[in-house]
Amino acid sequence: FPQHADAEDVEKKPSRGWSHEYSREFLAICQAQFEVLAQIVNASQCVLYLRSERYIPNDKDYPIDDSTSEGQDVEFVPVCTYPEHGSAMVVGEDGQPRLAHQRLPGGVSATSLVPEYPYLAPEGSSVRQTEDGSLVVPVMSGHDLIGMLTICKGRAGLETPSASKRREFSFMNEVLNLVRQVDRREANKDRGGSGVTNQWTELEIERVTQVASTLALACLLDQRTQESERSRQEQLKVLAQLRSLLSTVLHQVKSPLGALVTFGKLLLRRLPVGDVSRDLARDILIQSERMQELLIPLDGPSEEQFEQRPPKERRLRQSAKRGEYATDVPYFELEAAKDSSPETEIRAVEGK
Repeated sequence: FPQHADAEDVEKKPSRGWSHEYSREFLAICQAQFEVLAQIVNASQCVLYLRSERYIPNDKDYPIDDSTSEGQDVEFVPVCTYPEHGSAMVVGEDGQPRLAHQRLPGGVSATSLVPEYPYLAPEGSSVRQTEDGSLVVPVMSGHDLIGMLTICKGRAGLETPSASKRREFSFMNEVLNLVRQVDRREANKDRGGSGVTNQWTELEIERVTQVASTLALACLLDQRTQESERSRQEQLKVLAQLRSLLSTVLHQVKSPLGALVTFGKLLLRRLPVGDVSRDLARDILIQSERMQELLIPLDGPSEEQFEQRPPKERRLRQSAKRGEYATDVPYFELEAAKDSSPETEIRAVEGK
């Protein structure tokens, strides 16, 4: 891997076309938890890696080794770093983590952070410490490994942002920092100078494990929220398509119905009084206008526009909402509800 790249570029331009979806709220929770780690365990750098599985072709550009099955590659991709515009730990070509101040341009193979992947030891025994003193903690959701949390402590002579902020608050925090440094030196002496710095106590490992559990829960909730939002957007898209289809069908149905009403009126004017066909033309005119009224609830007007409609239309629409048939409305009520009813128009035509 290249040894220098901005952590900000990692989020915006993941290498090899990885696709990551995480909300701003989830990143805010991660930053808040990293701030907690900076306070309780003196963490200077934290990186949250989430598992990424992608398809890779079997060619020279994407070699497939024993740990990766053909057509699938499992890697951990950094999604959040602390400090926010700082750097992420990298894994070199030899598979060993480098110093924490180096930066990562893309993903890290699963076996680099978790040598025994996909198998993990039970409980807290899967937490391991690297040669430079960094702590690697699995982020578990039930029995599934969804990511890794790597933490590096502030070393003596290294001024971390969290330490400088604490010195501005009170003199007591500065004294506590000095006590921590003395305790770490004494711990290294007791271990006989094993060469591993920044040793972690059991209490610190327990606190870090609790933070990892919190991040796992936040990640799970974020995924469910995004799935719900995607499902809602798909439903809205389907509803929009149905609305468009219904509008098109209504427009196509209204045109022939309007033509039938016009033809019925023309027939009544042309047929002589006493002709048997006048009853047929009258029925065509009445039923055509009733079909137009039945389409009113499907037209989708607003409630304000609905209240401004004639009484007969409001009655028909309310009957449709209750599941009643429009044939339940008597003819004499329709005539009284609207002056321009078909029968009124028929009488006017006959009177001419």
